[in-house]
Amino acid sequence: MVLVDNPKYSIYKKERVELLKGEESLYAYSKDVNDYYAEGKDLYLLSYNGDFKKIDNSKKNLLEAFGSKSNEVDLYLKTNKINLKKESDLIKLISYMNTL
Repeated sequence: MVLVDNPKYSIYKKERVELLKGEESLYAYSKDVNDYYAEGKDLYLLSYNGDFKKIDNSKKNLLEAFGSKSNEVDLYLKTNKINLKKESDLIKLISYMNTL
C-alpha cells in the first residue's frame, strides 16, 4: 500500500496477516477452536531515488535511513512531537521531507 508517493521520498506499507491453525478439543465438553487470522507487525519501506530502506518505530533506524538529512529529521521530530508508532505522524514526516 502506498502511503506517500513522491519522486523524492515515498513510503510504502506492507500489512502482514497470517492464518493460524485451530485445534480440535481433546475432551467432549470443550469446544473446537477454528482457524483464524492474526495481524502481524506492519512493515514500512522508505524509497529515496529508487533505493528502498526498511524503517521501524525506532528513531535511530529512521535517522540512519535519511543519512545526511538526519539532523533536519531529528529537529522536526522534536519540534512537532512526532510519534513514530502512528502512521499519520509518519506520513507528516515524509511529506515535510519532500518539501526540502
